[in-house]
Amino acid sequence: MSRTGSALLLLLLTGAPALAQEPGPAPAEPDEPDEPDEDELPLPAVPLPVANIATAPVPVPRLYVGAHVGASFALAALGPGVTPSIEAGGLIGPDGRFQPFLSVSYTEAHATGTAEDPAFPDGYTWTLARRSTTVAPGLRVRLLPWRERLSPEFAAGPLLDIASITVGGASGDAAFPETTEARVAGGGFVSAGLAGRLGPGQLEGHVTLCVVPETGDLTGSLLLPTLAPSIGYRVTR
Repeated sequence: MSRTGSALLLLLLTGAPALAQEPGPAPAEPDEPDEPDEDELPLPAVPLPVANIATAPVPVPRLYVGAHVGASFALAALGPGVTPSIEAGGLIGPDGRFQPFLSVSYTEAHATGTAEDPAFPDGYTWTLARRSTTVAPGLRVRLLPWRERLSPEFAAGPLLDIASITVGGASGDAAFPETTEARVAGGGFVSAGLAGRLGPGQLEGHVTLCVVPETGDLTGSLLLPTLAPSIGYRVTR
C-alpha cells in the first residue's frame, strides 16, 4: 500500500467515530401559546339561586278577620231573609287546622198569613217581622292543613239569639196597632263548607244550620231551625 493510501485509511479510521458522534440539528422547540389578554378571560360561572317552589314552606297565619253574606231560610212560617255577618278568629296548631272564632250576624225575616175568626167577618190578615242579632262563638276544623290550597271545613258551637218580633194585623179596611216583643234565647249551630286560599286570605262557602227555641207571648213555644248558606272572605295574617 502506498503512503498516500495509508494516510487516507488512517484518516477514515480516526475520523469515523467523530463523525458518528457529531450531534445532528436540535429539534425545534414547540411554540409557547400566547398569554390571553385579561380583557378576553371568560367570566367564572356563578350559580344562580333557584327557589324551590314545590317544597317552600307556606307560613301559617295566626289571626284572621272575615265578612260573609248569605240568606236565611227558617224552616217554619217565616220567609227568607238576608244575613250579613262579620267574624274574627285565630289559627292554632302547627298546621292551622283548628280555628276558634266569634261571629256576629244580623237577620231580618217576614211572614204574612190569614186567619178566620168569628169576631172578624171580613177575615183577619196578620204580618210578622223578626229581626235578630246572633252572637256565635265556635270552633272550625279544617280537614286538611293550611298549606293545602283547598280543604273542607266543619264548625259548631253555641249561639245567643237576640230577637225583636213585631206582629200586626188588619181586618178589611181596619188596621190594628203593631205589637213588639223582645227576647233573648240560646241555641246552637253546625256548619259545613269548603275554603280555598286566595290572595292574602281564604275564599269560603258554608251552609249553616241554626236551632233556636222560640218562646214568647206572640209566637208561643216552638223550635225554630234556620238554614243559612253563605259566601265570604277571610283575611289572614
